[in-house]
Amino acid sequence: WTLVYIESVTNDLAQNIASPAVVSPRIRRPGHEPPEAVIVDAHRTVTTPVRAEFHGAPPSAITQADERSNESEEFSTSILNESEEFSTSTLSKASMESKRSEPSPFTDVVAHTALGWFRFKNSFLRKHIVDEEKAPAYAERVNSSLYSPFVKASFYESAYFETKNRRPLEKLQRAQSMAEVFREAVAMYGPESCLGFRPVIDTVEERQSDNKIFKKLKLAAYRFHSYEDIDNLVTLYGKGLRMLGVKPRQNVVLLAETRLEWMCVAQALFRQNMPIVTLYSTLGDEGIIHGIRETEASVVITTRELLERLHQAFAGLPQLEHIIYMEVMDGPSPRAIEGKNLMSLFELRRNAKFSMVDFKDEPPTPDDVAILMYTSGSTGAPKAVILTHRNMLAAARGLGEIFEKLRVRPKDDVYIAYLPLAHVLELNCEILAILYGVKIGYSSAATLTDSSTGLAKNTEGDCTLLKPTIMAAVPLVLDRVKKSVLEKAAAKSSTARRVLELAVEDSVRRYKAGQVSSSSSSCR
Repeated sequence: WTLVYIESVTNDLAQNIASPAVVSPRIRRPGHEPPEAVIVDAHRTVTTPVRAEFHGAPPSAITQADERSNESEEFSTSILNESEEFSTSTLSKASMESKRSEPSPFTDVVAHTALGWFRFKNSFLRKHIVDEEKAPAYAERVNSSLYSPFVKASFYESAYFETKNRRPLEKLQRAQSMAEVFREAVAMYGPESCLGFRPVIDTVEERQSDNKIFKKLKLAAYRFHSYEDIDNLVTLYGKGLRMLGVKPRQNVVLLAETRLEWMCVAQALFRQNMPIVTLYSTLGDEGIIHGIRETEASVVITTRELLERLHQAFAGLPQLEHIIYMEVMDGPSPRAIEGKNLMSLFELRRNAKFSMVDFKDEPPTPDDVAILMYTSGSTGAPKAVILTHRNMLAAARGLGEIFEKLRVRPKDDVYIAYLPLAHVLELNCEILAILYGVKIGYSSAATLTDSSTGLAKNTEGDCTLLKPTIMAAVPLVLDRVKKSVLEKAAAKSSTARRVLELAVEDSVRRYKAGQVSSSSSSCR
């Protein structure tokens, strides 16, 4: 009878506390009508004019709750890393049930009680705990649906942007080229972290069960360059290319995997008004040679690995004059190619740094070509798509609207970059992340998670270290994440698995109701 009574109470608690009606004021902008509140519960959606006010406590009341209840909230969401982030698209109750037997009534009671208690505790503390010193941190999350009932809609204008000059979408709408977008970002975020990478500690050869040997990486923690550092690199790369005789509107091939140097070189080419020819590094030799010949490029910037692979092919291209490779620390120098000027990015920077010759930047116009983006060649020879700066800006503005809706926050949000930069989606996502002050950590599909095949034993995955809040995703990657989550779930207790299921169900409910996840650590 005690269990029956507890179950009835906790079920009511889960329904009324874990899934409360939520009042979300739409943000009022100057010159617009008063905000509305959208009241959403499990059965109805009602829109009614209402002005949200503080309920007897300043914003800091909720902030202190964040700090004090963070540990308990993390417990319910960190049972499995990244579970809630991908729950709306990759996890479902059915998939979880396939990995376990039906939970006992007692397990269900404990799980409901735990989840209900965490949510009730956090909700109560957000209302009643006050700490004036914590107010600024709270301001960055005023639009989350669990916070908004207690916040004035007009508070967003002064709290979300740190200064009046930080209005990324407005700057994007006024920009005339991609080079101007990057300059605006540097001016806004100068000393703050911009792009990061993981240095290679060692390369380990591991023999598989079939006697095949795979090279796996031991990687260090992420190291970040500031916006000012990246801007200096961009300036040096641009000057170095001009010293080689490359002129504005002259095509330059960028052939490499997604990495920090790719973005730096791309920004240098934008600034010097040199169209970027993007080719997938996974293309066959014939496809790569076809792209270089068709664009009549005299300069190729690539990696040392691809240089070794395409050594003979490059030698057979008479119009190709300069080959610049991205060096590897402690690696041997690549073989020389007859008739070609072969140099590393380090040498390009060094020559530019110590040169007394100065070159004036050539600002591109909106109708200048920004990128010649080649397709993957799945239906024949790769085809070039011409994208002007106007095209790129239009795509970025559309994505910027999504960033605004997601309330992307400078400094707090982190973007993980692993999709090919030769594709316009990844390129635009990274450009928007830079403009919004979101630091970018570079990764790859082979090092993304702890169980990724490219990592040596006892090496943590990129997601584990970076803890990204934003990523671009494709179904193949989401399937890998789902598999990893389900494998970890199978090793947990029945109570832990049940709490995960409840979190998944709640996330799906919120997604169907049109609500963004309230967790500050959710991957968007």
